[in-house]
Amino acid sequence: ELYSVLENIKGIRMFLLLGNTIANEIDMMSFLSSLNQVLYNSNDIKTYLLIGIELFQKDINKIIKEYRNDENYKLTIKPLEIYGVTRSDGMINIYFNDRLRRIEEWFIFNRDKEIIINEMKGSIKFKKGDKILLSVTYKPTLTQIREIIKKSGWCEEIIVLDENKTYALILLSL
Repeated sequence: ELYSVLENIKGIRMFLLLGNTIANEIDMMSFLSSLNQVLYNSNDIKTYLLIGIELFQKDINKIIKEYRNDENYKLTIKPLEIYGVTRSDGMINIYFNDRLRRIEEWFIFNRDKEIIINEMKGSIKFKKGDKILLSVTYKPTLTQIREIIKKSGWCEEIIVLDENKTYALILLSL
């Protein structure tokens, strides 16, 4: 359905595919509103925005399990390793923060550790049990996304859900 619509679009200025990255914006409303304003004021050519959204699944444990792999661990710990933190200095805890609707990855120190930033900025001292937030992945519901789209000035043209209703492609216009 979406492919046939896109095939017939002519004379457009922009077609932007953001994948699931839009859901990782801290303030999706502000981002979409700003983009809308810039594009609206710049030209009279029709503008479309295609976003892909991974929707919140009923089984959050399945999603979190996908984050618990060696490749993700290496990517997550790398910024800390630059400052001398090693895997033996603590552990990574991954869970869903229901209040903020996001998956969070935290590094929790299992011993005291001093991280040297540089000679000018000094160091940061961590105690056993201290945490560093390493990564967040927001999981808004489809209803929340649609509300943000509407309030930010975009018009929903087409929405296509996969068969399990876990992923949506939404075509927007100004």
